[in-house]
Amino acid sequence: MDFKSFLLKNSTIKKSFIEDFYDIIKEYYFELSDKFLINSNKLQIWLNISSRKDFHDTIKRSYIDNVDYIITKQKKQARGKVMKKYICLHRIVQK
Repeated sequence: MDFKSFLLKNSTIKKSFIEDFYDIIKEYYFELSDKFLINSNKLQIWLNISSRKDFHDTIKRSYIDNVDYIITKQKKQARGKVMKKYICLHRIVQK
């Protein structure tokens, strides 16, 4: 049994957190330490933060754009709104 399976079976950690975590942390994770990997929306859920806008404002205020995080824009299909997606380096999560 691998460690992920062990955690899913025997721990009180939410299954969704373990699945999200293992989607990010892969065998080659340390080789990707300078890549933007962590979706701030998942981070917000993990930290149980209710206001996405306040959370993103805190990221913008506390960290440097294009150094600690990037903002990607994707057009939402329903109304043509542009949605911003914040992708962070793992070092933000460690702080």
